Amino acid sequence: MTANAYVDTESLAAELGLSLSTLRNWRRLAQGPAWIRIGRQVRYARVAVDAWLAAQTVGGAA
Repeated sequence: MTANAYVDTESLAAELGLSLSTLRNWRRLAQGPAWIRIGRQVRYARVAVDAWLAAQTVGGAA
């Protein structure tokens, strides 16, 4: 995979305009984009984030 295939919680929160606690709560509630744990670090696969964002689309022409 490429170097930017995974994104950390801080980067994803900044990208989406969310707080870190929102992403933590989503993980706890099994909501939001799929995530993986690598050791003690949480990472989000870019493809999983993109797929999750696409699934959140409401209205408009597809």
